Amino acid sequence: MKARSLRLALAALAILSAGAGRPLWAAAQTSAPRPQQRVLPAEHPRSSKVSPAGTAQARANALLEEGVTLQQEGKIAAAILKFREAIQANPNWSRAYVALGGALDRHHDLPGAMEEYRKALRLDPDDALAHLNLGMALRRQGHMRAALGELAKAVDLAPESATAHNEFGLALALDGVLHTAVQQFRTAVMLKPDWAAARNNLANALSLGGNLHQAVRQYRKAIALAPHWAEPHNNLGNALRDLGDSQGAVAEYQKALRLDPNYAAAYNDLGLALKMGGNVEGAIADYQKAVRLKPDYTAAHSNLAAAYYQKHEWQLAVEQYREAVRVEPKMASGHFNLGLALEAAGRRHAALGEYEEAMKLSPHIGLYREQYQRLARELSNPPAPPPKTTGAATAPLVPPPARQAGAASSKAPAAPATRASSTEPPKPQRSKRKRRAPHLLRRLLRRPLPPN
Repeated sequence: MKARSLRLALAALAILSAGAGRPLWAAAQTSAPRPQQRVLPAEHPRSSKVSPAGTAQARANALLEEGVTLQQEGKIAAAILKFREAIQANPNWSRAYVALGGALDRHHDLPGAMEEYRKALRLDPDDALAHLNLGMALRRQGHMRAALGELAKAVDLAPESATAHNEFGLALALDGVLHTAVQQFRTAVMLKPDWAAARNNLANALSLGGNLHQAVRQYRKAIALAPHWAEPHNNLGNALRDLGDSQGAVAEYQKALRLDPNYAAAYNDLGLALKMGGNVEGAIADYQKAVRLKPDYTAAHSNLAAAYYQKHEWQLAVEQYREAVRVEPKMASGHFNLGLALEAAGRRHAALGEYEEAMKLSPHIGLYREQYQRLARELSNPPAPPPKTTGAATAPLVPPPARQAGAASSKAPAAPATRASSTEPPKPQRSKRKRRAPHLLRRLLRRPLPPN
């Protein structure tokens, strides 16, 4: 009976992590179904308490095994019923509540899943898997402080679990504690050297911390372990681009797109690399592919708008910036850049409104206030009309050429800055507040992981 219970617990652990955990720092915002993580049962934390013996427990074991089989077959609703029956057979078995929580998570009921994890912890406060799954759920909800607490407990209870260290590292990285995150990822890859996802995460944290050469080495190791996984290729491209190797970056983005032709972030990043190399037309084509694949891709809309602005195609720039602020209405830099495009298009009153909105959203950024005040003065004191001349007609007023956003003069709008990464704000708009995580943190939560 004891061996059977252990086998059931290990089988449940393999499937529960797939249901409860987001992909471990694997990339970008997408409407596709949440990918599942496939990992080896042996690396998961085990419950600290042995399953109770007896007839009731034997029935609960059998029901749990049926639920695990159903869940593996994709029959999540039926699995939930079996897990509930297991709980009825033995209401004091924490593992059954964890199993039910994992199934509810896969059934898109995250609050219900979290409640089951908490029930399990009330029965067994030392259940490492319950702490792990609850921590991952809290992280996905954005409750980072609470998530860090739960994941730290999971690591403490199961120091041999690569998954626990990897998840703790991800939460730390998202919270900006990069040095400690690197330590956790290093522990994860030490425990499981062939885990490509953990290598990718370690490389991401190193890259965010500015250790680009070390990051490149880890990305290459991840690629060697999972050659058909597009994500490390794209991340390697970003690191090479930051190191100034635009040709190497373009090659990696193209490899990522051959592996995943629907990878919107790779098209966006390829567009950035091409634009840096002076190929604005090629960049526009790739940005367009990115927004077609992912209509709510704010960074790609902003980058496409900046490329149109550079070509003096003001109306197209206005349309793309409008899309960006439609998706993120509280993005101050989007409103500011929309104002620049509107002013360049001659729609100065509309531009004033966008500058004002940017100033309200980020009152600490002086550039927004300066542009608003300048245009407000010019609109309240219009210049005298030029004297009439005879002969040839006066040439139309051409807006000033694109320039860096921080180089705005007192009489002409600045050019919108292309975002240096898929989510990083333009440099002139950066505040002195805590740095927001760039593209590696914001999109790497929803890309599929390779099997381990």
